[in-house]
Amino acid sequence: MIIHTKLMVFFSLAVFGMLPLFAETHVDRREIVIYGYKEGVALTLDVYFPSDANGKGAIWVVSRSGRSSRDAIDGQMFGPLLARGYTVFAVVHGSAPRFNIEDMTSDIRLAVGYVSANAESFNIESGRIAIAGASAGGTLALLAGLSDEKTNRGNTKSAVAAIACFFSPTDWLSFGSDGESVIELQRKRAGFVDPAFIFHDYDKSTDRYVDIGNVDRWNEKLKEFSPVTHVSTGDPPTLIIHGDADRAIPFRQAEVLNKELAIKGVKTRLVRKENKGHGWTDWKNDIELVADWFDAHL
Repeated sequence: MIIHTKLMVFFSLAVFGMLPLFAETHVDRREIVIYGYKEGVALTLDVYFPSDANGKGAIWVVSRSGRSSRDAIDGQMFGPLLARGYTVFAVVHGSAPRFNIEDMTSDIRLAVGYVSANAESFNIESGRIAIAGASAGGTLALLAGLSDEKTNRGNTKSAVAAIACFFSPTDWLSFGSDGESVIELQRKRAGFVDPAFIFHDYDKSTDRYVDIGNVDRWNEKLKEFSPVTHVSTGDPPTLIIHGDADRAIPFRQAEVLNKELAIKGVKTRLVRKENKGHGWTDWKNDIELVADWFDAHL
C-alpha cells in the first residue's frame, strides 16, 4: 500500500545571515513491506521515499526496551534524513516478551540483508546504506552494523556503511554503575529479569524450549549480544549520542564503545549531551547530527 504524505522539513540557511526557513518535502510511504518470516509470522518494515532521493538508504530500528511495533513509527522524526534525500526504512522486529534479544538481533540483521539485496528496487545503492536507532534500537543497530555474522541474504557488515545510536546499551556484562551485569542489576532493582534477556535451549526429546539456568552460559549470551564485543578493525564509522545524566543507561556505556572503536582504528564520534537524561525532551532534533554523519561517510 502507498500512502502519499507531505512532511514539513526544517532547513537552516546560514548563507548571508538568513533566518531559518521551512520547506516542503513530498514523501511516499510504502507500508508493511515483508523482509522475512519467523515462526510463520511476517517481519515488516515501512519505506519512506523522498521526492528528491539521493540514492542512499537509512535504516531506522524501531525499538524501545526490546518492544517494537508499527504504531511506534514516527515519520516526522525522519524529516532531516528525508530532506537530504535519504530513503528511510523503519524496521519492526519481533518484540519482547515473546522474543528475546537474540531473536531481535537476528531480525535486524535479516532486515539489513534484505534492504541491501533489494537496493536496486528501492532506487538506492547497496554500498550506501546506514543504520541507526535509539536506546534498544541503537543497540540492535550496532549489533547489525558491527557484526561479521552472515544471514541467508548476505554479510550484513559489508551492507552497512555508517552507524548512529542514541543513548544505547553497549556492554550487558558490565552494565550497572558498580559493574553488575544487566541481569544482576534487574534482579536487584526489580526482583526479576526482563524477558528480553531470558535465553533458551531447544530440547529435542520434548520438542520444547527450556530456559538457560547456568550463569556462565547466561553471561556468554550477554557477551555475544553486547555491541562492544563485535568491534573490529574496518567497522563502519560510528556516531554515539548520549546524555551524561542518563540514569537508565549509564553514560559509561557510550564511553566504553567509543574507546574500543578508537583502539581498533574505527572512525568514531561521541557527542556528550551535558545534563541530559535518557531520551531528553528534544532529542529528536539531534537527528540532524545523524544526517550530518551519514552525509560524511556514505
